[in-house]
Amino acid sequence: MTKQQPTPIVSHEDIERIIRRNFPSNSLKSVIKILEEYKGTGEKEECYRVWAAILKLAEGHVGKLRMEIQSANFDYRDVIAAAEYPEYSQSGQRIHSLPEDEQEQIIASDWDQYQSWFHKGSRSTDRVAQKRKRAVPLPPGVGPIPIQAFAMGGCGCVGAFLFLGLFSLMMGRGFFFDLLGLIFLFVCGGVLGLVGLAFYKKGKEDTGGK
Repeated sequence: MTKQQPTPIVSHEDIERIIRRNFPSNSLKSVIKILEEYKGTGEKEECYRVWAAILKLAEGHVGKLRMEIQSANFDYRDVIAAAEYPEYSQSGQRIHSLPEDEQEQIIASDWDQYQSWFHKGSRSTDRVAQKRKRAVPLPPGVGPIPIQAFAMGGCGCVGAFLFLGLFSLMMGRGFFFDLLGLIFLFVCGGVLGLVGLAFYKKGKEDTGGK
Protein backbone atom coordinates (compact mmCIF):
# COMPACT_ATOMS: atom_id res chain seq x y z
CA MET A 1 0.00 0.00 0.00
CA THR A 2 1.45 3.37 -1.07
CA LYS A 3 1.57 6.06 1.59
CA GLN A 4 -0.22 9.36 1.04
CA GLN A 5 2.01 12.31 0.20
CA PRO A 6 1.67 15.66 2.01
CA THR A 7 0.33 18.61 0.03
CA PRO A 8 1.63 22.17 0.50
CA ILE A 9 -0.73 25.08 1.03
CA VAL A 10 0.41 28.12 -0.94
CA SER A 11 -0.98 31.65 -0.78
CA HIS A 12 -0.51 34.66 -3.05
CA GLU A 13 1.70 36.21 -0.34
CA ASP A 14 3.92 33.13 -0.55
CA ILE A 15 4.21 33.54 -4.31
CA GLU A 16 5.27 37.17 -3.96
CA ARG A 17 7.79 36.28 -1.25
CA ILE A 18 9.35 33.55 -3.40
CA ILE A 19 9.57 35.84 -6.43
CA ARG A 20 11.27 38.56 -4.38
CA ARG A 21 13.67 35.96 -3.02
CA ASN A 22 14.56 34.24 -6.31
CA PHE A 23 14.34 37.05 -8.86
CA PRO A 24 15.66 40.63 -9.10
CA SER A 25 13.83 43.04 -6.80
CA ASN A 26 12.16 44.98 -9.64
CA SER A 27 10.74 41.92 -11.45
CA LEU A 28 7.76 41.04 -9.23
CA LYS A 29 5.08 42.27 -11.64
CA SER A 30 6.76 40.87 -14.74
CA VAL A 31 7.19 37.42 -13.19
CA ILE A 32 3.56 37.33 -12.02
CA LYS A 33 2.49 38.32 -15.53
CA ILE A 34 4.45 35.35 -16.91
CA LEU A 35 2.93 33.02 -14.30
CA GLU A 36 -0.52 34.14 -15.38
CA GLU A 37 0.19 32.44 -18.72
CA TYR A 38 -0.51 29.18 -16.91
CA LYS A 39 -3.98 28.19 -18.05
CA GLY A 40 -5.06 26.16 -15.06
CA THR A 41 -8.77 26.30 -14.31
CA GLY A 42 -8.75 25.03 -10.73
CA GLU A 43 -9.15 26.91 -7.44
CA LYS A 44 -6.81 29.79 -6.64
CA GLU A 45 -5.05 27.75 -3.96
CA GLU A 46 -4.34 24.96 -6.46
CA CYS A 47 -3.15 27.51 -9.01
CA TYR A 48 -0.77 29.03 -6.46
CA ARG A 49 0.56 25.55 -5.71
CA VAL A 50 1.38 25.06 -9.40
CA TRP A 51 2.92 28.54 -9.55
CA ALA A 52 5.17 27.67 -6.61
CA ALA A 53 6.26 24.46 -8.33
CA ILE A 54 7.05 26.39 -11.51
CA LEU A 55 9.08 28.95 -9.53
CA LYS A 56 11.01 26.20 -7.80
CA LEU A 57 11.97 24.51 -11.07
CA ALA A 58 12.78 27.86 -12.74
CA GLU A 59 15.50 28.56 -10.15
CA GLY A 60 15.33 32.30 -10.72
CA HIS A 61 15.74 32.16 -14.52
CA VAL A 62 13.08 33.76 -16.71
CA GLY A 63 13.87 31.44 -19.62
CA LYS A 64 13.33 28.33 -17.48
CA LEU A 65 10.21 29.96 -16.04
CA ARG A 66 8.63 30.15 -19.48
CA MET A 67 9.61 26.54 -20.22
CA GLU A 68 7.99 25.32 -17.00
CA ILE A 69 4.84 27.33 -17.82
CA GLN A 70 4.58 25.45 -21.11
CA SER A 71 5.13 22.15 -19.33
CA ALA A 72 2.42 22.99 -16.77
CA ASN A 73 -0.04 23.94 -19.49
CA PHE A 74 0.54 20.55 -21.09
CA ASP A 75 0.19 18.66 -17.78
CA TYR A 76 0.48 20.48 -14.46
CA ARG A 77 1.17 17.19 -12.70
CA ASP A 78 4.61 17.07 -14.32
CA VAL A 79 5.79 20.24 -12.58
CA ILE A 80 4.11 19.27 -9.30
CA ALA A 81 5.88 15.91 -9.29
CA ALA A 82 9.28 17.36 -10.21
CA ALA A 83 9.11 20.16 -7.63
CA GLU A 84 7.35 18.53 -4.69
CA TYR A 85 8.08 14.80 -5.08
CA PRO A 86 11.32 14.47 -7.12
CA GLU A 87 12.62 11.28 -5.52
CA TYR A 88 9.18 9.67 -5.42
CA SER A 89 8.44 10.43 -9.07
CA GLN A 90 11.88 9.21 -10.19
CA SER A 91 11.18 5.87 -8.54
CA GLY A 92 8.39 5.25 -11.04
CA GLN A 93 6.35 2.09 -10.65
CA ARG A 94 9.05 0.62 -8.42
CA ILE A 95 7.73 2.73 -5.55
CA HIS A 96 4.68 0.47 -5.17
CA SER A 97 6.81 -2.60 -4.58
CA LEU A 98 8.96 -1.01 -1.89
CA PRO A 99 8.38 -1.73 1.82
CA GLU A 100 6.26 0.83 3.63
CA ASP A 101 9.18 2.16 5.66
CA GLU A 102 11.16 2.89 2.49
CA GLN A 103 8.15 4.61 0.95
CA GLU A 104 7.78 6.73 4.08
CA GLN A 105 11.47 7.64 3.95
CA ILE A 106 11.22 8.79 0.34
CA ILE A 107 8.07 10.78 1.01
CA ALA A 108 9.62 12.40 4.08
CA SER A 109 12.77 13.27 2.13
CA ASP A 110 10.74 14.88 -0.65
CA TRP A 111 8.68 16.86 1.85
CA ASP A 112 11.78 18.07 3.70
CA GLN A 113 13.48 19.31 0.56
CA TYR A 114 10.35 21.15 -0.54
CA GLN A 115 9.78 22.75 2.85
CA SER A 116 13.42 23.79 3.04
CA TRP A 117 13.11 25.55 -0.30
CA PHE A 118 9.67 26.98 0.39
CA HIS A 119 10.59 28.60 3.72
CA LYS A 120 14.08 29.74 2.78
CA GLY A 121 14.69 33.42 3.61
CA SER A 122 14.87 36.20 1.05
CA ARG A 123 18.16 37.16 -0.56
CA SER A 124 18.38 40.39 1.47
CA THR A 125 17.57 38.58 4.71
CA ASP A 126 20.24 35.96 4.02
CA ARG A 127 22.84 38.65 3.33
CA VAL A 128 22.03 40.45 6.59
CA ALA A 129 22.23 37.18 8.51
CA GLN A 130 25.60 36.37 6.95
CA LYS A 131 26.94 39.81 7.90
CA ARG A 132 25.77 39.31 11.45
CA LYS A 133 27.52 35.93 11.58
CA ARG A 134 30.72 37.44 10.28
CA ALA A 135 30.70 40.44 12.62
CA VAL A 136 29.12 39.60 15.95
CA PRO A 137 29.78 42.45 18.41
CA LEU A 138 31.55 41.47 21.61
CA PRO A 139 29.72 42.12 24.88
CA PRO A 140 31.05 45.02 26.98
CA GLY A 141 34.30 44.14 28.72
CA VAL A 142 35.09 41.21 26.44
CA GLY A 143 38.40 41.45 24.60
CA PRO A 144 42.08 40.71 24.98
CA ILE A 145 43.17 40.58 28.62
CA PRO A 146 46.69 41.42 29.87
CA ILE A 147 47.83 37.83 30.43
CA GLN A 148 46.74 36.87 26.91
CA ALA A 149 48.47 39.89 25.42
CA PHE A 150 51.67 39.13 27.38
CA ALA A 151 51.67 35.46 26.35
CA MET A 152 50.95 36.21 22.70
CA GLY A 153 53.66 38.88 22.57
CA GLY A 154 56.20 36.60 24.26
CA CYS A 155 55.45 33.61 22.05
CA GLY A 156 55.58 35.79 18.97
CA CYS A 157 58.98 37.18 19.89
CA VAL A 158 60.45 33.75 20.68
CA GLY A 159 58.92 32.30 17.53
CA ALA A 160 60.45 35.04 15.39
CA PHE A 161 63.88 34.42 16.99
CA LEU A 162 63.69 30.67 16.35
CA PHE A 163 62.61 31.26 12.76
CA LEU A 164 65.62 33.51 12.18
CA GLY A 165 67.82 30.87 13.78
CA LEU A 166 66.46 28.18 11.48
CA PHE A 167 67.02 30.43 8.49
CA SER A 168 70.60 31.00 9.64
CA LEU A 169 71.20 27.25 9.84
CA MET A 170 69.80 26.77 6.36
CA MET A 171 72.25 29.37 5.10
CA GLY A 172 75.13 27.39 6.62
CA ARG A 173 75.74 29.74 9.49
CA GLY A 174 75.84 28.98 13.19
CA PHE A 175 72.98 29.45 15.62
CA PHE A 176 73.25 29.51 19.39
CA PHE A 177 70.74 30.20 22.15
CA ASP A 178 70.34 29.42 25.83
CA LEU A 179 67.39 29.14 28.18
CA LEU A 180 67.98 32.48 29.87
CA GLY A 181 68.13 34.18 26.52
CA LEU A 182 64.81 32.68 25.48
CA ILE A 183 63.23 33.77 28.76
CA PHE A 184 64.55 37.29 28.22
CA LEU A 185 63.09 37.35 24.69
CA PHE A 186 59.77 36.05 25.99
CA VAL A 187 59.59 38.79 28.62
CA CYS A 188 60.48 41.47 26.10
CA GLY A 189 57.82 40.20 23.72
CA GLY A 190 55.30 40.10 26.56
CA VAL A 191 56.00 43.73 27.39
CA LEU A 192 55.45 44.66 23.75
CA GLY A 193 52.17 42.73 23.87
CA LEU A 194 51.05 44.75 26.89
CA VAL A 195 51.96 47.99 25.15
CA GLY A 196 49.94 46.92 22.15
CA LEU A 197 46.98 46.10 24.39
CA ALA A 198 47.19 49.55 25.97
CA PHE A 199 47.04 51.19 22.53
CA TYR A 200 44.12 48.91 21.58
CA LYS A 201 42.10 49.92 24.65
CA LYS A 202 42.93 53.59 24.12
CA GLY A 203 41.71 53.37 20.54
CA LYS A 204 38.43 51.78 21.65
CA GLU A 205 37.88 54.56 24.18
CA ASP A 206 38.56 57.22 21.55
CA THR A 207 35.97 55.67 19.20
CA GLY A 208 33.32 55.25 21.85
CA GLY A 209 33.88 51.50 22.25
CA LYS A 210 32.71 50.66 18.71
